[in-house]
Amino acid sequence: MLVGDNPNLSCSIPAVFWLCLYAFPSVAFVYLYQLTFFVACIVLDQRRIQSNKRDILICVTYKPKGKPEEPAADEQEDGDSDSSSESQIENERQKLFEGWMRAYAEVLLRPWVKAVVVAIFLSFAGLCAYSASQMTQEFSFTEVVPDDSYLIDVTGALENYASETIFSPSCYFRNVDQSNTTIQDQMVHYVDQMVAMEYISRPPNHFWVDDFRAFVNSSDIEDELFEAQMDAFLSNDVYFDLYREKIDRDESGRVIMSRVALFMDKVNEKDVNEQVDVLMEQREISLSQPVNQGADEFAFFTYEDAYNIWEFYAVAVDELILTTVIGIVVMSGIALFFVPHWTAVLFVFPTVSLLYVDLLGILQWGNVHINAVMYVCLVISIGLLVDFVLHMTIRYYECEGNRREKTIKMLETMGVSILVGGISTFLGTLPLAFSTSSIFYTVFLSFLALVVTGIGHSLVLLPVVLSTVGPEDEVPHSSNLSMSFRDTTARSMLADES
Repeated sequence: MLVGDNPNLSCSIPAVFWLCLYAFPSVAFVYLYQLTFFVACIVLDQRRIQSNKRDILICVTYKPKGKPEEPAADEQEDGDSDSSSESQIENERQKLFEGWMRAYAEVLLRPWVKAVVVAIFLSFAGLCAYSASQMTQEFSFTEVVPDDSYLIDVTGALENYASETIFSPSCYFRNVDQSNTTIQDQMVHYVDQMVAMEYISRPPNHFWVDDFRAFVNSSDIEDELFEAQMDAFLSNDVYFDLYREKIDRDESGRVIMSRVALFMDKVNEKDVNEQVDVLMEQREISLSQPVNQGADEFAFFTYEDAYNIWEFYAVAVDELILTTVIGIVVMSGIALFFVPHWTAVLFVFPTVSLLYVDLLGILQWGNVHINAVMYVCLVISIGLLVDFVLHMTIRYYECEGNRREKTIKMLETMGVSILVGGISTFLGTLPLAFSTSSIFYTVFLSFLALVVTGIGHSLVLLPVVLSTVGPEDEVPHSSNLSMSFRDTTARSMLADES
């Protein structure tokens, strides 16, 4: 998780960048916390249990049920006996889980079962790949409000009774001498080019340059300075009401910024591709202006609030592909360092890639579209999906024996942990399923698909693949002997402390 989301720091979408920048130190802190403070707390709690202390009132000692009260000198011996009993219960529980996983492994590794599993997963991957190719971009602000909000009714009424949806971008002019007639001609030409777009059906109702020129020509002020002409122009009540908020002047009367509103009444608000085309076309027109060429900041440009989401639509697919590829490649590279053999990459990379395709396909079946919320969920899913696969792969390489033995040991020791981890992740997001907002339901559906595909591939497909083509006896016996020696020494030290 720590490394899986880190490549997304290269994302050009600010929201995703800051999410990953926040997640990186957070996960690192949790990792450090588990290695230090959490372990210390476990040790202290174990000592409390051995001393027969209460869990909340730790200063109070209790007498274990069914045990006669012993002299104070024998309290330590009783504590050891009680601790041994608890350890025995825990061992029996662990053996029960391992027995279940062993029985499951014996069935899973039968030749005909493995053939069926591979056929099912490959067929499912093909269906998901086709489903993922049908995904579209779509976002409605009603998804962020509760289902019973009046805004949904208002939006529905507007769609039913309003003849058209009009986007109203403004053409802005800045950082130029707007008293210069050549610049004014370029401003008029820029507006005309914008109006010539197929998405705009009519010119602006009022443009101050046209009205200003007409006013000057009809008045006896042609020989005066521009600032004086502008003073006279804005002294007219009609023009003052029209342009007082569209012309910004400094103390000397020079125009430093002005704008004119356009009407994009031919843009389909539900067609994402058309919205992206509009964004790109107006950008090309702005780039073609002489005053903008070679400038660090555009002197002539247009802006509309909808441009923000249109810009996201324009880059979302490419950014999603880029961050996904980087994340999977980086995690595959990490496998080279954490797994005892380089061949682990041959299992991690294709499995995680297959997981991601399946995840996208399932989300498309759930009628989830590519938007900002889904983008964040998919970015987070990279680190979570890798956890399922990498833990199982590492455990496989740590076990000894032939392929079958290694796979069975892998499922016995790590299978339960993967299953519990997936279920806990699902339960953590389960309350979102009852949310009245579509946006939270999207998050729930994303995590549900993530857990189902992650558990399925790590506990079903991956064991089948490893038991068929996985390496054998990759961990030297000397390593295991030294590990066993360390374990024996550690147990002896704990016994001495007790």
